[in-house]
Order: sequence, then C-alpha cells, then structure tokens
Amino acid sequence: AAPAQVHEADRRQQAGAISSFHLTAAAYRRKLKMTLLRAARFSDIGNVRKENEDRMLFEESAQLFGVADGVGGLPGGAEAAQEAVNVVTSSVLAAEAEPDLRAIVTKANDAVVALGMRMSPGVGIGSTLTFGCVRGSRLKLAHVGDSRAFSWRKGELICVTEDHSVENEARRRRARGEVVYYSESQRGALTRCIGQALPPEGGPRRSATVAGRPLHLLHGRHHPGRF
Repeated sequence: AAPAQVHEADRRQQAGAISSFHLTAAAYRRKLKMTLLRAARFSDIGNVRKENEDRMLFEESAQLFGVADGVGGLPGGAEAAQEAVNVVTSSVLAAEAEPDLRAIVTKANDAVVALGMRMSPGVGIGSTLTFGCVRGSRLKLAHVGDSRAFSWRKGELICVTEDHSVENEARRRRARGEVVYYSESQRGALTRCIGQALPPEGGPRRSATVAGRPLHLLHGRHHPGRF
C-alpha cells in the first residue's frame, strides 16, 4: 500500500488557532479523521471561602487534565492540592511509556502525607484528585475523593466517577448485607483522599474513548457552572 500522506493545516490561519487534518493513503477510498482535542480551565472561589484551594492539572504537551481540591476542615488544603498536582504532572511528563496511574496516585499520596507531617503533624492535610491522561483516542481516568468527572455526549451529562463519601460507602456495605448507620451531617464526608496514611486505592478509574465525547472535571462543590 502507498504510504500515508499528511495534509497540512491552512497556513493562512492565525497562530494558535485550532485546526484539524486528515491522514489519507492510496489504499483507502475514504478519509480518516483524526481525534481533535480541545481543553479549557476555569476556577471560581465563590462567595463563601476566602482562599481558593482548587488546583488544576493542565499539561497539553502530555495530554494531562484534571483537578485537585483541598479537603475542607483540614489545614493546608491549597498546599496539599498543589503538591498532588506537582507530583502527578512531573510523573506523567517523566514516563517513557504509558504512565502507570495507580503508581502515580500512590506517589502523590506519599508526597502529601510527607508534607502534612511537616505542616500539620497532628491531623495532616488532604486533597481530592481526579485527572485524565489521553493516549491515542483513549482516556485513562484516576479518581480519589469527590471531585467529579463528567462525560458530555449527545446533550446528556453523565457522571463517570463515584464520590468516595460516607453515604456511598454505607450504600455499598448495606448491599453486602451489613448493618451500617451514619449521621446525616456526615453523609458527604470523605472516606478517601490524597494525604491519608494508607494508600487511597485510586488508580485508573476507567478507560474510555474520547473522540466526540467531551470530559468535564469538577471540584467538590459539584456546581455545573464551576470548573
């Protein structure tokens, strides 16, 4: 078969403009459209908190996107979230092959635990962590805490993660026949976060096709208008 040919983007377009291209070959009668990725980020502190503890993973060269949100009620939330973002970003960039998300989540957790021992040895510090890494047309997603990832497809918004909360943990244990009680005021409390002494069992949440399926990563307040 004839070698594939790349049809370059229109050089008249402005620098930085998003363009697409096709790969064609003499052996194929139809054009094969390549996956086009678009990414954006935004964070709003809102009207309640004085400090924004949201931190975002946004490394287009590594096709790495995500969010970390400092755990409320603990000190050093912003520092915990930033440390998690730093470790994940550097680890993905340093990976020679496909990154091991489970190992990266464990590494981020260990780093935040160590930072917490210096900043707040009594109670520690913590952060949520949800991020996706795109390779080819597939997305690998890692998730710890209650920062949510949503898929938008054909006008339908679908949550693809499950909050690691007291309420959801109780639901799972009740499904196994266990008797579980919890205070209504604690239903949204986290059962897993980055910064806990034991590994948070984050790792890859799922692998999904990203072509034509926008992914939205939202922090712990879960307001659709706040990213």
